Amino acid sequence: MKPAVLVIANLDASFVLDDLRYLEQAAEVRFHNTKKQGLLNASLTEAIARADVVVCWFASAHAVAPALLCRAAGIPFVLISGGYDTASVPAIGYGNAGHRLKKKLTGLVLSLSDAVVVNSEFSAGDVLRFRPDVKPRLRIIPHDITPVDPDEIPQRDPNLLLTVTRLVPLNYRRKKMELIKQTARVLPDYKIVHIGVTDDRVRPVFFEGMPENMMSLGHVSAEELWRWYYK
Repeated sequence: MKPAVLVIANLDASFVLDDLRYLEQAAEVRFHNTKKQGLLNASLTEAIARADVVVCWFASAHAVAPALLCRAAGIPFVLISGGYDTASVPAIGYGNAGHRLKKKLTGLVLSLSDAVVVNSEFSAGDVLRFRPDVKPRLRIIPHDITPVDPDEIPQRDPNLLLTVTRLVPLNYRRKKMELIKQTARVLPDYKIVHIGVTDDRVRPVFFEGMPENMMSLGHVSAEELWRWYYK
């Protein structure tokens, strides 16, 4: 009998839907979008009660009630954290960590989680600055890749900046690729690498004027992607 997994998120972005498809291979999966279905209602409490494990994207306000309910019911609560929820960039008003109330909610969700998953060493650092006691429960799993020889990870290059995304017109703007190109020009000692397919509609503007310390590798194998994450 397959385990029952409830996935909770406050958006239905492609990476959340990818998780759903992956989990459906081994579990009976139910999805609750708090933005569309509500933060706390009978539908959510019923879904939690019927779940063997709850997986929640992001340590923000929408995760507080599920985390508390799981703790009360003894249901494992797995939190996927990183990005806005644990960031603090006050100059642009970005991140829960720079907000007086939101950072308390984020800290509470992290403390209630049975496991905390992040997608990079950078995000792990953000989490541990919030709650150092999370470290034994913290796991680093880069997005959409299968670990290869995880016990043989080389020392990271501190001057390597990596961006992994499929560049279609919308993503090109959303990921601020022109800003990344400008960043490369003002940081000549850094090497900036893009991995992912570049749409033909984006290719001319992306490659025009690309700095010498920036490169785009296109699609790579899962093994090579893993290596780049840990170079």
